[in-house]
Amino acid sequence: MTDIFRDIIGVYVVVYLDDFLIFSDTEESHVKHVTEVLTRLRSNWLFAKLSKCEFHTKTVEFLGYIIKPTGIEMDPEKVRTVKEWPMPESIHDIQRFLGFANFYRRFIAHFARIAKPLTALVKPTERFRRFELPEEAQQAFHKLIQAFTSAGVLQHFDYHFPTRLETDASDFAIAGVLKQEHEGRWHPVAFYSRKMSSAERNYEIHDKELLAVVACLTQWRHMLAGLPSQLVILTDHEALEYFKSQRRITERQARWAVLLADFDFILQYRQGDKGGEPDALTRRADMQPVGEEQEHNGLKHLVKIFQPLDQELQEVHSKKPFEIKGGLWYSGGRLVIPKVTLPGKTNNRHSRSAKEVDGQSLSVEHLRFMVMTQCHDDITAGHVGRDATIKAAQWHYWWPNMTAWIADYVASCPVCARYKAPRHRPYGLLQPLATPDRPWGSISLDFIEGLPPSRNYDSILVIVDRLTKFAILAPTYKTVTAKQTAVLLHGHMVRLFGYPDHMVSDRGRQFISGAWKAFAEQMGVKHSLSTAYHPQTDGQTERVNQVVEQYLRMYCNYEQNDWADLLDTAAFVYNNTVHNSIGVSPFFACYGWNPKAHPDIPQRLGVHDPDLFEYLIDGKECCKYLQEQIREAQRRTVDQYNRKHKDIEFKVGDMVYINRRNWKTRRPTPKLDTRFSGPYPVQERVGRQAYRITLPANLRVHDVFHVSMLEPAKASSLPHRTDQPIIPSLPDEDLDFEVEALIDKRSFNGTTEYKVLWRGYSEEAASWEPVSNLDCPDLIREYEVSEGGRASRRRSGE
Repeated sequence: MTDIFRDIIGVYVVVYLDDFLIFSDTEESHVKHVTEVLTRLRSNWLFAKLSKCEFHTKTVEFLGYIIKPTGIEMDPEKVRTVKEWPMPESIHDIQRFLGFANFYRRFIAHFARIAKPLTALVKPTERFRRFELPEEAQQAFHKLIQAFTSAGVLQHFDYHFPTRLETDASDFAIAGVLKQEHEGRWHPVAFYSRKMSSAERNYEIHDKELLAVVACLTQWRHMLAGLPSQLVILTDHEALEYFKSQRRITERQARWAVLLADFDFILQYRQGDKGGEPDALTRRADMQPVGEEQEHNGLKHLVKIFQPLDQELQEVHSKKPFEIKGGLWYSGGRLVIPKVTLPGKTNNRHSRSAKEVDGQSLSVEHLRFMVMTQCHDDITAGHVGRDATIKAAQWHYWWPNMTAWIADYVASCPVCARYKAPRHRPYGLLQPLATPDRPWGSISLDFIEGLPPSRNYDSILVIVDRLTKFAILAPTYKTVTAKQTAVLLHGHMVRLFGYPDHMVSDRGRQFISGAWKAFAEQMGVKHSLSTAYHPQTDGQTERVNQVVEQYLRMYCNYEQNDWADLLDTAAFVYNNTVHNSIGVSPFFACYGWNPKAHPDIPQRLGVHDPDLFEYLIDGKECCKYLQEQIREAQRRTVDQYNRKHKDIEFKVGDMVYINRRNWKTRRPTPKLDTRFSGPYPVQERVGRQAYRITLPANLRVHDVFHVSMLEPAKASSLPHRTDQPIIPSLPDEDLDFEVEALIDKRSFNGTTEYKVLWRGYSEEAASWEPVSNLDCPDLIREYEVSEGGRASRRRSGE
């Protein structure tokens, strides 16, 4: 934005991030200036939302100020929190208010004289008397409120002055005071406080204090984002000092971390007894939560106010009068729930501003959302399905078109989306790989791991020719590197059949390493990786793995330590068995004849089908036959699969949930864990059946997912429903990152760091970690021995 208006900034345009003002001396010049600005926006494909624009006005709100021709005034919203402080109803309330007021006494002339009627009420001799607030004490209260919100106390915000934010949280409210240093003293700029929601009141103390920080930064974002100096945030919760350096954070904290990343700040601890003003704001008497019965009565109270103001209900009532009991409308014995009438939406002189009702800020559907909290969200409701929620709500309440309204609410419920199992098969149609052109021209690779030691081996490298289905089984170790895997491939396959043109594998650490990529490029081999958590991409090798494991399971000894001796026989049995997809055995497809499997079995003379034999003695005809057989098998498999699955397409920007069934956590059991994570925005389409998803930067997982792992996030058509953040969170509250291997080493600013491959995640998720962050001495020792302590050629600090 700055580049677009660089030559006119300060001339007749003021720009701050995506907000700008156009100012002119005359109306005639103003028209020209506005036209020039709009022309530049259009030329750069930038769009302004009309509802957020004001044209040809002499008074405008901009960045927290009211700007007029006569000067700049403070926005009344900045001091609303203090202005709305309720009249004290007990000695305790007076103590809280005076604790807040006393902190600013140095900025208020004759503070002691003004506050004397209030301070007299908190003397020890007065505490045992029946509480009454005399007229002079009420006047003192109002005078102090006026003094707090006057220009002498609240200073205009100035980017060039040191800035400090003081926050606090109680069991039921959060608050903050924004201050700047003027002439050696810290003066308040704005106050903020609000009640916690019922869910927020259940947060742990740490998250309540962090909520206060997040809420205040969000409230004053236009002033605090992009400060030239670091913002100091004072809190009386000492653990918050270390939040920015925590390695394990919950989903909620990760969501807040994304928001906090826009600010340059430092958290500092201050003892609670030294932070009176934000502490007092969180303990105002009117912010204390009421009981469940009072909340229920509160709903009826609001319904009673707004029922007569709902024009739609008025029309229904005129045609078929509602039942009236206690001043409330009922339909068939069910309480009628109206829409809230907002200011400016009606000409009824009795219409009340939503902000004037019980101190609550109400939206159009506020009352109906309260009903949904009872019938769907609450712990006693259980987030049941659409039909059950509709029946539960219809038993007690009624409003027009409530069935469709509730169906929309349940369908777009983010909690249901994350925790409930889908009731349909995974999305996406089967897309088989292209048929190979020649034997051993395209191969697939995979590892069978987790086997008990046998001749010091504990894993198997499986190599399969995608045309003949011939399989090679090479015993190896779970610690095998990419270079060692290349040696295995060369010794067991390349020396017999030459280099392939194409390789397919999963996203194992060996196959995503730089060494493997270099090997493939050097040999001129194209390497394709399967989509994250979608083994169907290489279903052939997965099937071979199952057959091999089944064979070893049946023939290994009780100790299971002789499987390596059985591996050659297992490979022989597999390759000598007729494969359904090609109609012959892999051995026959590869060599043109079947070996003698047992000494007592007589060798067959010729072949069963002379025409088939002719095909197989001709290389080209052999390939053509096998390709036809494979295509026919693929067609049958695709038809069968696609009959039971539905295709789905996502557009860039669509919000999706990601299935978490393959993500490891520290929680005791996946049975009670979250099913889905998100929603996240689609970044781009990758191939025919995969999408790249925009994930949080600190999430160590590959960002391309097969469509079967995704669920569309239902966007709600209900107005004022809370939207989900674009990057909401880590996909897990307790993601556990385990070091699998160290793959590189460097010196960074004088500190030794290792590049860590995290177990279960791709190489793209590997990160540089200092030795102090690692608890894996064996892996460090193993790396140093294998690499001779050499660091990669990187500049310090790269």
